[in-house]
Amino acid sequence: MPDARDNATPEEPTRPLPAASEDQPTEVLPPHADAQPTQVLPPVHHAPADMPPSVAPPVGEPPAAAPGSKATSVALWVLVALVVILALSLIASLLTRGGSSPEPSASPTPSATVSASPSPSPSPSPSPSPSPSPSAEPEPEPEPEQPQQPQQPQPSGPQFTAFSAPASVVCADDYSTPEVTISWSSSNAAYAWIGVATDNAKLQPYSDVPPSGSATLPFPCSNASQKYTVTLEDPNGVLTHRSVVVTRQ
Repeated sequence: MPDARDNATPEEPTRPLPAASEDQPTEVLPPHADAQPTQVLPPVHHAPADMPPSVAPPVGEPPAAAPGSKATSVALWVLVALVVILALSLIASLLTRGGSSPEPSASPTPSATVSASPSPSPSPSPSPSPSPSPSAEPEPEPEPEQPQQPQQPQPSGPQFTAFSAPASVVCADDYSTPEVTISWSSSNAAYAWIGVATDNAKLQPYSDVPPSGSATLPFPCSNASQKYTVTLEDPNGVLTHRSVVVTRQ
């Protein structure tokens, strides 16, 4: 009985290839002269080695945002709102100021040449204020002349220019005789006398004295008071008298 392997078609010899991460077709070797071509088998899929299992993402609501990020977002919106309010206030202030009192703008002076960079507009120079013209001051009216006072007639005869004497004197008892000093000065006098208990020392002199000088006389303490008189005389014989009464203490 013939063997079935004798009638079988001789298989095409193959060469094994090394395994890779992905399947590759085997290489077909050239057949022998008396062999028939073999059928190419489809590639066999092999699972990759040592690959971690894939995990599907969880199904549900996304995680809630952190409290800190929410507060930062609110603060950012508040800051943006404040900036917008300040900008609107500034624009309104500028519009109000520009509409209430518009300042006159000075027109720029036209130039003959065109400049590449914009030149600033010239500011108007202040015009000098006119100085007030000097007004003619009225001439002062001449003061009316004062009528000349008639000159007082110079007194004739000798004059006392100074006279001094004590008003009182101290007595220890009735028998004491303290001294009294009298001083004087005069003008227009040629002669002089001093007297005691008299109004005219020339008629009742105690002694002759110079026209200007002093004299010392005793005071009788037995009296309550005593009169002293100085008499002057000029070259014409005109007399002038000066008296003082000294009292006892």
